[in-house]
Amino acid sequence: MRTSSRVAVPIGLLALVAGCADNTPARIEVNAPPVIVKQGTISIEAAVLNRDGRRIEGEAVTFSGSPEDVIDVGRDGSLRCRGTGDATVHVAGGGLGADVPVKCRIPTEIVLPEQRQFLLGGGSVALQARALGGKGRPMNDVPVILTSSDPSVVKIDGMNAVPVAVGNAVLKGTAGGVYAVSAVEVVEKVVGGPLRLADGESRTFRLGGGSYRVEIEVTPSHKVEQGVTASWDGANCERQGESRSHRFSCDVREGATLTVANPKSYGLGVPVAGTITIHRVPPG
Repeated sequence: MRTSSRVAVPIGLLALVAGCADNTPARIEVNAPPVIVKQGTISIEAAVLNRDGRRIEGEAVTFSGSPEDVIDVGRDGSLRCRGTGDATVHVAGGGLGADVPVKCRIPTEIVLPEQRQFLLGGGSVALQARALGGKGRPMNDVPVILTSSDPSVVKIDGMNAVPVAVGNAVLKGTAGGVYAVSAVEVVEKVVGGPLRLADGESRTFRLGGGSYRVEIEVTPSHKVEQGVTASWDGANCERQGESRSHRFSCDVREGATLTVANPKSYGLGVPVAGTITIHRVPPG
């Protein structure tokens, strides 16, 4: 006498087996970058999936692209941008098709800001770096990667530069193999404000060791040829003769005193008023 037996199979396992056996193409999944800035050849991938999102092994896919003056796509998925423009990658497999939009953006120039000086303690600075294409057209959808040659002086935070310490650094913007550099300096304002001196009056400024850049602008209270002088005590720096406008630098080893004076003009002298700014700057 023959006997038969039945083995109970969990419903969940039956569903899993059925799912794995589902080789009916439902859609095509394509892995292609939406924006391409490289001039070389890249590879894109695609797969035919079933309705559960599982890849169907053995289902081959082929590739093509249009327009041909913008994009060159091989049947194996090799892709090369011929120029800047909007294109479409066409994928076929398992009796299905898929179109994937691709933006070819080939930068020809990177533009960095003209600003060459950052103020320590002045907060971050928006660099607004831009990539340009043919005929100088802006490419707003092409990201520019920013780096700093010395993050201890200037660090990069996204598209902003953050001054960290007095010094020099070189900022670099890169996109699609094209780059631009910009030399910048970080300075610290140690003196800044109004300067008023009566006839024969002087004012002193005590400065510690470091390199300094001094700017002075004054105007006499009457239309006379009168200005101010500037001299150093404790630093081997040149004395500045009388003038309404001064721009000079001085390297101070340990400490020095800067004296700004309105020379005494007996019977003819008048007060002067203006501004003085002293920055600590990178040496040299």
